[in-house]
Amino acid sequence: MAYEVQAPYAIRQFEVETWFTVRIFGFDVEFTNVSSAMLVTVFVISAYLWLALRRSTIVPNRLQAGVEIVYDFVAKTVIDTAGSQAKAHIPFVFSIFIFILVGTLIGLTPMKETFTTHLIITAALALAVFVYIIIVGLRLNGMSFFRQFLPGGTPLWLAPLIVLIELISYLAKPITLGVRLFANMFAGHMLIKLFADFAAMMVDRLGTVGIVTALAPVAMMVVFLMFEILVVLIQSYIFILLTSVYLRSSIHAH
Repeated sequence: MAYEVQAPYAIRQFEVETWFTVRIFGFDVEFTNVSSAMLVTVFVISAYLWLALRRSTIVPNRLQAGVEIVYDFVAKTVIDTAGSQAKAHIPFVFSIFIFILVGTLIGLTPMKETFTTHLIITAALALAVFVYIIIVGLRLNGMSFFRQFLPGGTPLWLAPLIVLIELISYLAKPITLGVRLFANMFAGHMLIKLFADFAAMMVDRLGTVGIVTALAPVAMMVVFLMFEILVVLIQSYIFILLTSVYLRSSIHAH
């Protein structure tokens, strides 16, 4: 008799489940558990912003103060990194920041999946940033935007090689941006759930004794959960910091 071996939850947590499929313009568009997590994130953020800002006052209440603190933090990061000319792009960077931060924090709860543990999602976010900075660069600098691929004073015979190297380096930006976020979130969530699986296995195999011995992996899981929250904050910040760096290169392209 063949037995079906079920993968531990540490692995199964990353499975994408299709809830329903909609056909649009001849293409099948699937709504998945990951789509649901992103939709919930947008709803939570929108609801919070609406409640916090619907009656803005000079002396802010707690909800309004929370929004202002986060927005000021993002604005300072953008301006300090990309310069005062980047003020118009603060709303875009702020939206990216809170989407990643809130969505990943929600994913740490048992309620929803963490969409940043899927490379396709982090790659899409990085690609959105990449397309945005190119549009900004072209709008502000025109065709001179492409001069950044050929530094001034480069010998003519060396120009093709330098342009190729600069182009590869430029195209690598969205890759590194997306992979960095994905790798950190994936590894952290995997580690936390491994300790949870280990605790469940102890209880299942050892019974009453297992309940006591499972306290050790549960304690480790809590420790790593606290550490993962810190990682989420850091990685969300790094994502917008690099976005600001790329904005600076697009705004001041020469």
